[in-house]
Amino acid sequence: MKLFKAQLMRRVATGFKAFSKDTAGAVAMTFALSSLPIFAAAGVALDYNRTLDARVMLQDLADRAALAGAANKGSSDDQEATALAFIAQNDTELYGLSYTPNVDVGDDTVTVTITGEVQGTLTSIFSATHQSAGLEGGGNGGSGGMGINLKSVAQFVDSDGQAVCMLATEQVADNALYLHGTGNLNAVDCGVHSDSSSPTQALHLQGNSMAYADFFSTVGGWAQTGGGQGSLYSVEPESGQSVVGDPFDKTVTCPNTTGSAATFNGTLASPTSLSQATYTNLSGANGGGGGVKYGMLTPGTHYIKGTISLSNNKVLKGVGVTLVLCGPNAKIDMQGGGLEISAPTTGEHAGFAVIGDSTATAQNSLNGGAQTTIKGIWYTPKSKLNIAGNGGFNVNSAYFPIVSKQTEVAGSGTINIGMDYEAYNYDKPEELWINQGREVALIE
Repeated sequence: MKLFKAQLMRRVATGFKAFSKDTAGAVAMTFALSSLPIFAAAGVALDYNRTLDARVMLQDLADRAALAGAANKGSSDDQEATALAFIAQNDTELYGLSYTPNVDVGDDTVTVTITGEVQGTLTSIFSATHQSAGLEGGGNGGSGGMGINLKSVAQFVDSDGQAVCMLATEQVADNALYLHGTGNLNAVDCGVHSDSSSPTQALHLQGNSMAYADFFSTVGGWAQTGGGQGSLYSVEPESGQSVVGDPFDKTVTCPNTTGSAATFNGTLASPTSLSQATYTNLSGANGGGGGVKYGMLTPGTHYIKGTISLSNNKVLKGVGVTLVLCGPNAKIDMQGGGLEISAPTTGEHAGFAVIGDSTATAQNSLNGGAQTTIKGIWYTPKSKLNIAGNGGFNVNSAYFPIVSKQTEVAGSGTINIGMDYEAYNYDKPEELWINQGREVALIE
């Protein structure tokens, strides 16, 4: 028995000795243990690249959201809602990414901040193992992710644009705006624009005329011909501008009745009262001996289906009045007479002194008449307006924008147009402002 035990112990000892010298499988074990740092390093690199991608995507999202909010012309709440809606509609999809946006609106800025986290790959595993062992650690607050904090600030500035007080809606013909002779055009605090695409004469200054305005612009080209050094634009016109079109696109419903003709024969102290809603023709009686004959339109809208004839000292007056030209034969023909009207400040046609309906295509001629004063908008987008000299036209009005299919200014007189709507308590005619908008830019 003792011999057996001794032999058994020798065999066990020999087996352990052999096992301790056996190297089979040692490389695999060594590789497995040494690979852990390699995989961890690869995971860190992968996490880092994904975090960079997330930062780029989120920064772009914050920039665009800030710009979208700044471009909104509403209240600060509207701007904030726009920025947040933009973020929601353009959600960035990246595995393991979570983020929270915040929007702050200042007096002229919109700030978007985004706080987020990118969950790691192997780093998360090691972090989780680390925490399960009761140890501290992890990327963002021990959560195993990489934190992201970024900000974008967009600034906004409102552009008031430019006021147009003489507009030609004609989009094809030469001389859509035609200034010639020896007269002057004075546009105060506003500019002149032609929608015509004529390559050389969308706007044409000829002879010895002077044209003063804040700007002259055309869709097509412009010309300055004839005359001498006395003929010029106050500033050089700009070609290649956008079409403005019919700025008001105003629809007017004229009465079905034909109305009646009326002749006024009043004096300055007691002008003839004209109160009908609809007229066919309207004119003054012959004055005789150079006397002036006055007619006074009652406040409101007067529909004209024929001709308003104002010649030889016949003066038509009215306060709070809109003249609506109805049909292809309706027109104003002023030959040495006067038109002194002011548009209403309230009601359906507030701010409009003369309106041509969609079928009013006859030419309107306003010649001479130092007494002529119109306060309000002249709006005949389907017909031509011809203004000729011998005296001041619209001498005493600071607000007289003209919208006509074509406008021709000739003769030796002066026409004054302006945009001081506040002088007579009219609302701002937003439709006559071009190049308005909000300029936005990233400042941070």
